[in-house]
Amino acid sequence: MAAFLGGFAAVNTLGMTVLDRRGELGTVRLLGSTRRQVLHMARREALPVATAVLVPGTAAATLPARAALRGETLER
Repeated sequence: MAAFLGGFAAVNTLGMTVLDRRGELGTVRLLGSTRRQVLHMARREALPVATAVLVPGTAAATLPARAALRGETLER
């Protein structure tokens, strides 16, 4: 579950990044870059973004998941 939530956050962040940068990617293509070059550039930039989102997202999802497995609840 933690991996799913962390992965979902990473995919969502990367999707929003690409949508925000459509104009920039189009300009790079217009200036003569091939599709392969643009894709390579996006993948190179996606790795640190995915890591920056996946690590804290997984940690944030793991703590409540472990508590739930132990039978703990928010009620005290």
